[in-house]
Amino acid sequence: KIGIKLKPQSQDYSAYNSKLQAHSQKDLILSWQQQAYDNVGTALTRLRSDGGGNREGVNDPAMDALVDELVREGDPIEQRRIVNELRAIYQDQAYFLSFPDGAYSFTLLLQHYVRGIRGGQNAYLSYYYQGPILRTAWMAPH
Repeated sequence: KIGIKLKPQSQDYSAYNSKLQAHSQKDLILSWQQQAYDNVGTALTRLRSDGGGNREGVNDPAMDALVDELVREGDPIEQRRIVNELRAIYQDQAYFLSFPDGAYSFTLLLQHYVRGIRGGQNAYLSYYYQGPILRTAWMAPH
């Protein structure tokens, strides 16, 4: 017992999404995120301050500038460099990060102090199973 009390609620998507976009929800929200974006689309929606899928409330002018640079960049090698810079900033500020590797797959990157992730039938950490898997996670002192 650690003293956490939950009050599960059900609401329609428009009410739910407007609270997410306004960053007015408290505590932890596990939300659905479309998985069909490439790196540019993901950066625009998830990492830019005014992105419609910016559920975490990322608001970083340096990241906005990198996203803008990524949108304009046509060279795949330079795009990779920019994505790696974005990942480095985001990973320094977040416990975990989802990024697509292709149209229908993604990779989950965990900070070194996130522990307790279980293997087994859900070990590949598909977004369908992040809630059941992450509820066993804990953070080691760092």
